[in-house]
Amino acid sequence: MSLGALSFLTPLPLLGLIALPIIWWLLRATPPSPSREAFPPTRLLKDLLQTQNSPAHSPWWLTLLRLIIATLVILALAQPVLNRADPLLENQDKKGPLIILLDNGWRAANQWPLRKIMLRSLFEEAQSQERLVFLIPTAPRSISEGLEGISAHEGVSLIEQLAPTAFNGDRAKALTKLEESLARTYDQPAETSINGSLYWLSDGIDQNDEQVLAETFTQLSQRGVKINIVTPDEKSLPLGLAARLGQNGTLYGVIEASKTNFDRSGQILALSKRNEVLGRAAYDLK
Repeated sequence: MSLGALSFLTPLPLLGLIALPIIWWLLRATPPSPSREAFPPTRLLKDLLQTQNSPAHSPWWLTLLRLIIATLVILALAQPVLNRADPLLENQDKKGPLIILLDNGWRAANQWPLRKIMLRSLFEEAQSQERLVFLIPTAPRSISEGLEGISAHEGVSLIEQLAPTAFNGDRAKALTKLEESLARTYDQPAETSINGSLYWLSDGIDQNDEQVLAETFTQLSQRGVKINIVTPDEKSLPLGLAARLGQNGTLYGVIEASKTNFDRSGQILALSKRNEVLGRAAYDLK
């Protein structure tokens, strides 16, 4: 629910605002008058001066303050958000699954903190919409049975356990596993619509698997799945370092980089087992 730039993540508590007039009436209501019984000894107290008077109603400012506090509590329960970003997940009315294809090989290591932020945003939005989550890492050592068909709440708890591996990703194998997972969860023909969202958190590196990706994404799109591809900025694409022996046993370092439209420069450090700098060399890629 949105009111201009203000959005409410859980608008149901806002129904409590309807009860504010009732709360006002209860705070201002006068209790029934006490019954009077004649009791002669009380005549002795008739002429005593009263030092304290109790009002019949609570003061208006106190009643107003209580109503303001009640209103603030109701608004807080509705979780207001100012200038909320556009939702990441579409087809919100159909509640389809959230599918995450996660490149978690060594090429994704330099962007891992940003990937964790993206994962958390996806999981939290899926949790608010009660969606099932399929989390499929592409690194071979990470493709396990425990990361498919889980609740978004379980996915949030897994974020800190996920980490990049020292291996290359195998996207074709990951997509095969995804198809098997969907077939087990949705015991229906492959053409049946599931109306979900897929996010591929790519490392930005071409692995000659475009045809497999295109075929799988086309099939999922035909089943009502919205395809979203998230790639890193060209300036932050990973670099590879290889070693070669030259003449007279000279050791050379070779930097391998993807083709980009930006110049990149930096330094290569040679470190000991104690992380002591043994040497350094500057590089400039154009």
